[in-house]
Amino acid sequence: MGEPHLPPVRPPRVFIGFTEVAGYFGNLQSALRSLGIRADFVDESHHAFQYRRPSLLAVLANFIHTALRRSAETRNRPTAAAWWVAALPLRGAKAIVHCWLFAAALARYDAFIFCGGDSLLPRNADLPLLRRLGKRVIWVFTGSDHRPPYLDGIAVRRYRNDIASLIVEAGRVKARVSRAEQHADWVVALPASSQFHSRPFVNFLRMGIPFVLDQRLVVGANPFSGDGTRILHAPSEPGSKGTRWVRDCVQELRAKGYALDYVELSGCPHAEILAAIANCDLVIDDVFSDTPMAVLACEAAALGKPTVVTGYYADLIRDELPTAWIPPTMFEAPSQLAVAVEQLVADEARRAELGSRARRFVEEQWSPRAVAERFLRLIAGDVPGDWVVSSRDVQYLHGGGLTKRQVSETVRHVVAAGSDAALLLDHNPLLKEKLLRFAVPHVVP
Repeated sequence: MGEPHLPPVRPPRVFIGFTEVAGYFGNLQSALRSLGIRADFVDESHHAFQYRRPSLLAVLANFIHTALRRSAETRNRPTAAAWWVAALPLRGAKAIVHCWLFAAALARYDAFIFCGGDSLLPRNADLPLLRRLGKRVIWVFTGSDHRPPYLDGIAVRRYRNDIASLIVEAGRVKARVSRAEQHADWVVALPASSQFHSRPFVNFLRMGIPFVLDQRLVVGANPFSGDGTRILHAPSEPGSKGTRWVRDCVQELRAKGYALDYVELSGCPHAEILAAIANCDLVIDDVFSDTPMAVLACEAAALGKPTVVTGYYADLIRDELPTAWIPPTMFEAPSQLAVAVEQLVADEARRAELGSRARRFVEEQWSPRAVAERFLRLIAGDVPGDWVVSSRDVQYLHGGGLTKRQVSETVRHVVAAGSDAALLLDHNPLLKEKLLRFAVPHVVP
Protein backbone atom coordinates (compact mmCIF):
# COMPACT_ATOMS: atom_id res chain seq x y z
CA MET A 1 0.00 0.00 0.00
CA GLY A 2 1.59 3.27 -1.08
CA GLU A 3 1.98 6.41 0.99
CA PRO A 4 -0.98 8.80 0.90
CA HIS A 5 -0.77 11.48 -1.77
CA LEU A 6 -0.42 14.93 -0.23
CA PRO A 7 -1.33 18.03 -2.19
CA PRO A 8 1.66 20.24 -2.98
CA VAL A 9 2.26 23.15 -0.66
CA ARG A 10 1.66 26.39 -2.51
CA PRO A 11 4.46 28.94 -2.16
CA PRO A 12 3.47 32.06 -0.23
CA ARG A 13 2.36 35.11 -2.17
CA VAL A 14 4.08 38.20 -0.78
CA PHE A 15 3.07 41.85 -0.70
CA ILE A 16 5.81 44.45 -0.01
CA GLY A 17 5.11 48.10 0.79
CA PHE A 18 5.45 51.03 0.82
CA THR A 19 8.83 52.70 1.11
CA GLU A 20 11.97 52.00 -0.91
CA VAL A 21 15.25 52.31 0.98
CA ALA A 22 18.16 52.55 -1.46
CA GLY A 23 16.90 49.67 -3.58
CA TYR A 24 16.39 47.24 -0.66
CA PHE A 25 12.78 46.25 -1.31
CA GLY A 26 12.94 46.36 -5.09
CA ASN A 27 15.85 43.92 -4.95
CA LEU A 28 14.00 41.76 -2.43
CA GLN A 29 10.98 41.59 -4.74
CA SER A 30 13.17 40.54 -7.68
CA ALA A 31 14.95 37.89 -5.62
CA LEU A 32 11.69 36.41 -4.33
CA ARG A 33 10.38 36.21 -7.88
CA SER A 34 13.58 34.43 -8.97
CA LEU A 35 12.78 31.80 -6.33
CA GLY A 36 9.35 31.22 -7.85
CA ILE A 37 7.48 33.38 -5.33
CA ARG A 38 4.77 35.79 -6.39
CA ALA A 39 6.01 39.05 -4.86
CA ASP A 40 4.66 42.52 -5.58
CA PHE A 41 6.19 45.76 -4.31
CA VAL A 42 4.03 48.89 -4.14
CA ASP A 43 6.49 51.76 -3.86
CA GLU A 44 5.38 55.20 -2.67
CA SER A 45 8.92 56.55 -2.44
CA HIS A 46 10.17 59.47 -4.49
CA HIS A 47 13.93 59.74 -4.09
CA ALA A 48 16.09 62.69 -5.02
CA PHE A 49 18.89 60.22 -5.69
CA GLN A 50 16.95 58.54 -8.52
CA TYR A 51 17.20 54.91 -7.42
CA ARG A 52 14.24 54.10 -9.64
CA ARG A 53 11.71 55.92 -11.77
CA PRO A 54 8.91 57.19 -9.50
CA SER A 55 5.37 55.89 -9.98
CA LEU A 56 2.31 58.14 -9.99
CA LEU A 57 1.50 56.86 -6.49
CA ALA A 58 5.04 57.75 -5.38
CA VAL A 59 4.71 61.29 -6.71
CA LEU A 60 1.34 61.66 -4.96
CA ALA A 61 2.71 60.37 -1.65
CA ASN A 62 5.78 62.58 -1.92
CA PHE A 63 3.67 65.70 -2.48
CA ILE A 64 1.57 64.88 0.58
CA HIS A 65 4.69 64.27 2.67
CA THR A 66 6.26 67.53 1.49
CA ALA A 67 3.11 69.55 2.17
CA LEU A 68 2.68 68.14 5.66
CA ARG A 69 6.36 68.60 6.48
CA ARG A 70 6.31 72.23 5.35
CA SER A 71 3.12 72.90 7.28
CA ALA A 72 4.85 71.54 10.40
CA GLU A 73 8.10 73.42 9.88
CA THR A 74 6.94 76.87 8.87
CA ARG A 75 6.45 79.48 11.57
CA ASN A 76 4.02 81.44 9.41
CA ARG A 77 0.55 80.20 10.38
CA PRO A 78 -1.27 81.20 7.16
CA THR A 79 1.43 79.54 5.07
CA ALA A 80 1.36 76.43 7.24
CA ALA A 81 -2.42 76.22 6.93
CA ALA A 82 -2.20 76.59 3.14
CA TRP A 83 0.22 73.67 2.86
CA TRP A 84 -1.95 71.55 5.14
CA VAL A 85 -5.12 72.31 3.17
CA ALA A 86 -3.32 71.62 -0.12
CA ALA A 87 -2.56 68.10 1.09
CA LEU A 88 -6.17 67.28 2.05
CA PRO A 89 -7.58 66.18 -1.32
CA LEU A 90 -4.46 64.19 -2.08
CA ARG A 91 -4.62 62.51 1.32
CA GLY A 92 -8.20 61.54 0.53
CA ALA A 93 -7.14 60.13 -2.83
CA LYS A 94 -4.35 58.17 -1.19
CA ALA A 95 -6.74 56.77 1.44
CA ILE A 96 -9.11 55.57 -1.29
CA VAL A 97 -6.26 53.88 -3.15
CA HIS A 98 -5.06 52.19 0.03
CA CYS A 99 -8.57 50.92 0.87
CA TRP A 100 -8.77 49.38 -2.60
CA LEU A 101 -5.29 47.87 -2.13
CA PHE A 102 -6.34 46.42 1.22
CA ALA A 103 -9.40 44.71 -0.22
CA ALA A 104 -7.42 43.32 -3.15
CA ALA A 105 -4.47 42.25 -1.02
CA LEU A 106 -6.58 40.18 1.37
CA ALA A 107 -7.50 37.86 -1.47
CA ARG A 108 -4.17 37.83 -3.28
CA TYR A 109 -1.42 37.57 -0.64
CA ASP A 110 -0.43 35.28 2.20
CA ALA A 111 2.39 37.37 3.67
CA PHE A 112 3.03 41.09 4.04
CA ILE A 113 6.41 42.80 4.41
CA PHE A 114 6.14 46.41 5.58
CA CYS A 115 8.83 49.01 6.06
CA GLY A 116 8.89 52.07 8.27
CA GLY A 117 5.50 53.30 9.45
CA ASP A 118 2.95 52.62 6.70
CA SER A 119 0.83 49.54 6.20
CA LEU A 120 -2.31 49.26 4.08
CA LEU A 121 -4.69 51.36 6.19
CA PRO A 122 -4.14 54.59 8.18
CA ARG A 123 -2.63 54.13 11.65
CA ASN A 124 -2.03 50.46 10.79
CA ALA A 125 -5.70 49.63 11.30
CA ASP A 126 -5.31 46.65 8.94
CA LEU A 127 -2.78 44.82 11.10
CA PRO A 128 -5.15 43.16 13.60
CA LEU A 129 -7.34 41.87 10.76
CA LEU A 130 -4.36 40.53 8.82
CA ARG A 131 -3.32 38.54 11.88
CA ARG A 132 -6.86 37.26 12.51
CA LEU A 133 -7.07 36.03 8.93
CA GLY A 134 -3.84 34.08 9.31
CA LYS A 135 -1.67 36.35 7.16
CA ARG A 136 2.01 36.52 8.02
CA VAL A 137 3.33 40.00 8.75
CA ILE A 138 7.04 40.93 8.74
CA TRP A 139 8.02 44.48 9.68
CA VAL A 140 11.43 45.84 8.67
CA PHE A 141 12.96 48.89 10.34
CA THR A 142 16.02 50.43 8.72
CA GLY A 143 17.15 53.37 10.90
CA SER A 144 15.42 56.66 11.57
CA ASP A 145 12.02 54.96 11.31
CA HIS A 146 12.55 53.34 14.74
CA ARG A 147 15.58 55.00 16.35
CA PRO A 148 14.71 57.34 19.26
CA PRO A 149 14.70 60.84 17.71
CA TYR A 150 16.85 62.22 20.54
CA LEU A 151 19.52 59.69 19.43
CA ASP A 152 19.11 60.45 15.73
CA GLY A 153 21.28 63.12 14.15
CA ILE A 154 18.76 64.14 11.49
CA ALA A 155 15.93 64.57 14.02
CA VAL A 156 18.11 66.40 16.54
CA ARG A 157 19.14 68.92 13.90
CA ARG A 158 15.58 69.35 12.68
CA TYR A 159 14.26 70.06 16.19
CA ARG A 160 17.35 71.69 17.68
CA ASN A 161 15.35 74.71 18.86
CA ASP A 162 12.12 72.87 19.62
CA ILE A 163 12.61 70.18 22.26
CA ALA A 164 8.85 69.92 22.79
CA SER A 165 8.41 68.80 19.17
CA LEU A 166 11.33 66.40 19.52
CA ILE A 167 9.56 64.79 22.48
CA VAL A 168 6.32 64.56 20.49
CA GLU A 169 8.22 62.94 17.61
CA ALA A 170 9.72 60.43 20.05
CA GLY A 171 6.21 59.49 21.09
CA ARG A 172 5.22 58.94 17.45
CA VAL A 173 8.22 56.70 16.79
CA LYS A 174 7.68 54.72 19.98
CA ALA A 175 4.01 54.19 19.06
CA ARG A 176 5.04 53.03 15.57
CA VAL A 177 7.44 50.47 17.05
CA SER A 178 4.84 49.29 19.58
CA ARG A 179 2.20 48.75 16.86
CA ALA A 180 4.64 46.74 14.78
CA GLU A 181 5.67 44.64 17.79
CA GLN A 182 2.06 44.00 18.76
CA HIS A 183 0.84 42.83 15.37
CA ALA A 184 3.80 41.56 13.31
CA ASP A 185 4.92 37.95 13.42
CA TRP A 186 8.49 39.20 13.30
CA VAL A 187 10.17 42.58 13.44
CA VAL A 188 13.54 42.97 11.72
CA ALA A 189 15.75 45.70 13.20
CA LEU A 190 19.33 46.77 13.79
CA PRO A 191 20.25 46.29 17.47
CA ALA A 192 22.12 49.60 17.70
CA SER A 193 18.99 51.60 16.80
CA SER A 194 16.44 49.43 18.63
CA GLN A 195 16.31 51.26 21.96
CA PHE A 196 12.50 51.62 21.68
CA HIS A 197 11.88 47.90 21.18
CA SER A 198 10.33 45.97 24.04
CA ARG A 199 10.00 42.52 22.43
CA PRO A 200 12.46 40.15 20.73
CA PHE A 201 13.32 40.99 17.13
CA VAL A 202 15.37 39.54 14.28
CA ASN A 203 18.83 41.02 13.81
CA PHE A 204 18.91 43.14 10.65
CA LEU A 205 22.58 42.33 10.12
CA ARG A 206 21.76 38.63 9.98
CA MET A 207 19.06 39.18 7.38
CA GLY A 208 21.38 41.43 5.39
CA ILE A 209 20.86 43.96 2.62
CA PRO A 210 19.74 42.33 -0.66
CA PHE A 211 22.22 44.21 -2.75
CA VAL A 212 22.94 43.80 -6.44
CA LEU A 213 24.79 46.28 -8.61
CA ASP A 214 23.72 46.80 -12.19
CA GLN A 215 26.98 47.70 -13.90
CA ARG A 216 25.00 49.52 -16.59
CA LEU A 217 24.22 52.20 -13.99
CA VAL A 218 27.89 53.12 -13.61
CA VAL A 219 27.70 55.74 -16.33
CA GLY A 220 28.82 59.02 -14.77
CA ALA A 221 32.06 60.85 -15.44
CA ASN A 222 35.19 60.22 -13.41
CA PRO A 223 35.31 63.05 -10.81
CA PHE A 224 38.94 62.43 -9.85
CA SER A 225 41.58 64.48 -11.60
CA GLY A 226 44.47 64.86 -9.17
CA ASP A 227 47.38 62.75 -7.96
CA GLY A 228 47.58 60.43 -4.99
CA THR A 229 45.13 58.08 -3.31
CA ARG A 230 41.60 58.72 -4.52
CA ILE A 231 39.21 59.09 -1.59
CA LEU A 232 35.45 59.45 -1.97
CA HIS A 233 33.03 60.79 0.62
CA ALA A 234 29.38 60.89 -0.54
CA PRO A 235 27.17 62.00 2.35
CA SER A 236 23.42 61.93 1.89
CA GLU A 237 23.19 64.37 4.82
CA PRO A 238 26.58 65.99 5.61
CA GLY A 239 25.70 67.04 9.16
CA SER A 240 24.72 63.56 10.29
CA LYS A 241 27.45 61.81 8.30
CA GLY A 242 30.22 63.77 10.04
CA THR A 243 31.52 65.45 6.89
CA ARG A 244 33.34 68.12 8.92
CA TRP A 245 35.42 65.41 10.61
CA VAL A 246 36.13 63.74 7.27
CA ARG A 247 37.51 66.99 5.90
CA ASP A 248 39.66 67.44 9.00
CA CYS A 249 40.96 63.89 8.58
CA VAL A 250 41.97 64.57 4.98
CA GLN A 251 43.75 67.77 5.98
CA GLU A 252 45.59 65.96 8.79
CA LEU A 253 46.85 63.27 6.45
CA ARG A 254 47.89 65.79 3.81
CA ALA A 255 49.86 67.63 6.50
CA LYS A 256 51.69 64.36 7.18
CA GLY A 257 52.76 64.24 3.54
CA TYR A 258 50.22 61.94 1.94
CA ALA A 259 49.06 62.81 -1.58
CA LEU A 260 45.27 62.58 -1.57
CA ASP A 261 42.77 63.23 -4.34
CA TYR A 262 39.67 63.84 -2.23
CA VAL A 263 36.21 64.14 -3.81
CA GLU A 264 33.05 64.96 -1.90
CA LEU A 265 29.65 64.44 -3.52
CA SER A 266 26.25 65.18 -2.00
CA GLY A 267 22.76 65.34 -3.46
CA CYS A 268 23.89 63.81 -6.75
CA PRO A 269 22.03 61.30 -8.94
CA HIS A 270 22.79 57.71 -8.08
CA ALA A 271 24.69 57.08 -11.32
CA GLU A 272 27.23 59.82 -10.49
CA ILE A 273 27.90 58.29 -7.07
CA LEU A 274 28.44 54.85 -8.60
CA ALA A 275 30.87 56.25 -11.18
CA ALA A 276 32.84 57.96 -8.42
CA ILE A 277 33.02 54.72 -6.43
CA ALA A 278 34.23 52.84 -9.49
CA ASN A 279 37.10 55.31 -9.91
CA CYS A 280 38.16 55.71 -6.26
CA ASP A 281 40.67 53.79 -4.14
CA LEU A 282 38.64 53.91 -0.93
CA VAL A 283 35.39 55.28 0.47
CA ILE A 284 34.83 57.12 3.75
CA ASP A 285 31.16 56.60 4.53
CA ASP A 286 30.01 57.80 7.95
CA VAL A 287 31.78 59.07 11.07
CA PHE A 288 28.96 58.44 13.57
CA SER A 289 27.33 55.29 12.23
CA ASP A 290 25.50 52.62 14.20
CA THR A 291 25.96 50.04 11.43
CA PRO A 292 29.20 48.77 9.85
CA MET A 293 27.81 48.56 6.31
CA ALA A 294 25.01 50.69 4.95
CA VAL A 295 24.12 50.94 1.27
CA LEU A 296 27.01 53.17 0.17
CA ALA A 297 29.46 50.66 1.64
CA CYS A 298 27.55 47.87 -0.13
CA GLU A 299 27.96 49.68 -3.42
CA ALA A 300 31.67 50.12 -2.75
CA ALA A 301 31.96 46.43 -1.85
CA ALA A 302 30.25 45.36 -5.07
CA LEU A 303 32.89 47.31 -6.96
CA GLY A 304 35.71 45.82 -4.85
CA LYS A 305 36.44 49.06 -2.98
CA PRO A 306 37.18 49.19 0.76
CA THR A 307 35.17 51.46 3.06
CA VAL A 308 36.06 53.19 6.31
CA VAL A 309 33.10 53.55 8.67
CA THR A 310 33.36 54.82 12.23
CA GLY A 311 30.86 54.91 15.06
CA TYR A 312 30.62 54.24 18.76
CA TYR A 313 28.88 50.91 18.10
CA ALA A 314 32.24 49.62 16.87
CA ASP A 315 33.21 49.21 20.53
CA LEU A 316 30.32 46.75 21.07
CA ILE A 317 29.66 44.93 17.83
CA ARG A 318 32.38 42.31 18.13
CA ASP A 319 31.01 41.25 21.50
CA GLU A 320 27.42 41.11 20.25
CA LEU A 321 27.74 39.38 16.86
CA PRO A 322 29.59 36.38 15.43
CA THR A 323 32.53 37.49 13.31
CA ALA A 324 31.01 35.88 10.21
CA TRP A 325 27.97 38.20 10.43
CA ILE A 326 29.98 41.42 10.64
CA PRO A 327 30.40 43.04 7.21
CA PRO A 328 34.07 43.52 6.29
CA THR A 329 34.48 47.28 6.38
CA MET A 330 37.05 49.07 8.51
CA PHE A 331 34.62 49.79 11.34
CA GLU A 332 36.29 51.70 14.17
CA ALA A 333 35.51 54.25 16.87
CA PRO A 334 35.23 57.87 15.63
CA SER A 335 38.47 58.79 17.41
CA GLN A 336 40.25 56.31 15.12
CA LEU A 337 39.06 57.82 11.83
CA ALA A 338 42.41 59.28 10.77
CA VAL A 339 44.28 56.15 11.90
CA ALA A 340 41.97 53.86 9.91
CA VAL A 341 42.15 55.99 6.75
CA GLU A 342 45.92 56.29 7.02
CA GLN A 343 46.31 52.52 7.27
CA LEU A 344 44.49 52.07 3.98
CA VAL A 345 46.15 55.02 2.26
CA ALA A 346 49.59 53.72 3.17
CA ASP A 347 48.96 50.09 2.21
CA GLU A 348 47.62 49.36 -1.26
CA ALA A 349 47.66 45.59 -0.65
CA ARG A 350 45.52 46.03 2.44
CA ARG A 351 43.03 48.10 0.45
CA ALA A 352 42.82 45.39 -2.19
CA GLU A 353 42.39 42.63 0.40
CA LEU A 354 39.61 44.45 2.29
CA GLY A 355 37.84 45.36 -0.93
CA SER A 356 38.00 41.74 -2.08
CA ARG A 357 36.57 40.43 1.20
CA ALA A 358 33.81 43.01 1.08
CA ARG A 359 32.89 41.99 -2.47
CA ARG A 360 32.69 38.30 -1.50
CA PHE A 361 30.51 39.20 1.49
CA VAL A 362 27.87 41.10 -0.51
CA GLU A 363 27.95 38.57 -3.36
CA GLU A 364 27.50 35.58 -1.07
CA GLN A 365 26.07 36.37 2.37
CA TRP A 366 24.10 39.46 1.33
CA SER A 367 23.14 38.42 -2.18
CA PRO A 368 19.47 39.12 -2.96
CA ARG A 369 18.81 35.37 -3.19
CA ALA A 370 20.37 34.65 0.22
CA VAL A 371 18.41 37.50 1.86
CA ALA A 372 15.16 36.43 0.16
CA GLU A 373 15.63 32.86 1.42
CA ARG A 374 15.98 34.21 4.97
CA PHE A 375 12.77 36.20 4.59
CA LEU A 376 11.01 33.04 3.43
CA ARG A 377 12.18 31.36 6.63
CA LEU A 378 10.64 34.20 8.65
CA ILE A 379 7.40 33.83 6.73
CA ALA A 380 7.42 30.07 7.40
CA GLY A 381 8.13 30.63 11.10
CA ASP A 382 11.50 28.87 10.84
CA VAL A 383 13.62 31.34 12.82
CA PRO A 384 16.90 30.12 14.37
CA GLY A 385 17.44 31.28 17.93
CA ASP A 386 20.72 33.01 17.14
CA TRP A 387 18.92 35.34 14.71
CA VAL A 388 16.82 36.74 17.55
CA VAL A 389 17.83 39.63 19.82
CA SER A 390 16.25 40.18 23.22
CA SER A 391 15.23 43.81 23.61
CA ARG A 392 16.75 43.75 27.11
CA ASP A 393 20.15 43.13 25.49
CA VAL A 394 20.01 46.47 23.64
CA GLN A 395 22.44 48.62 25.63
CA TYR A 396 23.86 50.96 22.98
CA LEU A 397 23.14 54.55 23.95
CA HIS A 398 25.03 56.80 21.51
CA GLY A 399 22.66 56.72 18.56
CA GLY A 400 23.58 57.58 14.99
CA GLY A 401 24.78 60.82 13.40
CA LEU A 402 25.71 62.40 16.74
CA THR A 403 28.80 62.90 18.84
CA LYS A 404 28.71 61.73 22.44
CA ARG A 405 28.52 65.35 23.52
CA GLN A 406 25.51 65.98 21.28
CA VAL A 407 23.75 62.91 22.69
CA SER A 408 24.43 64.07 26.24
CA GLU A 409 23.19 67.62 25.59
CA THR A 410 20.05 66.48 23.80
CA VAL A 411 19.10 63.93 26.46
CA ARG A 412 19.61 66.56 29.16
CA HIS A 413 17.25 68.93 27.32
CA VAL A 414 14.65 66.18 26.88
CA VAL A 415 14.76 65.25 30.57
CA ALA A 416 14.61 68.90 31.62
CA ALA A 417 11.56 69.49 29.42
CA GLY A 418 9.67 66.27 30.09
CA SER A 419 11.39 64.35 32.93
CA ASP A 420 13.11 61.01 32.40
CA ALA A 421 9.71 59.55 31.38
CA ALA A 422 10.05 61.47 28.09
CA LEU A 423 12.86 59.08 27.10
CA LEU A 424 10.22 56.31 26.77
CA LEU A 425 12.65 53.65 28.00
CA ASP A 426 10.77 52.20 30.97
CA HIS A 427 10.67 48.82 29.18
CA ASN A 428 14.50 48.65 29.40
CA PRO A 429 15.44 49.94 32.91
CA LEU A 430 19.15 49.14 32.58
CA LEU A 431 19.49 51.07 29.30
CA LYS A 432 17.54 53.98 30.76
CA GLU A 433 19.77 54.13 33.82
CA LYS A 434 22.93 53.95 31.70
CA LEU A 435 21.70 56.77 29.47
CA LEU A 436 20.82 58.94 32.46
CA ARG A 437 24.16 58.26 34.14
CA PHE A 438 25.89 59.25 30.91
CA ALA A 439 23.87 62.38 30.19
CA VAL A 440 22.17 63.50 33.41
CA PRO A 441 24.09 61.84 36.26
CA HIS A 442 22.56 63.96 39.02
CA VAL A 443 19.06 62.53 38.45
CA VAL A 444 20.20 58.94 39.12
CA PRO A 445 20.36 58.07 42.83
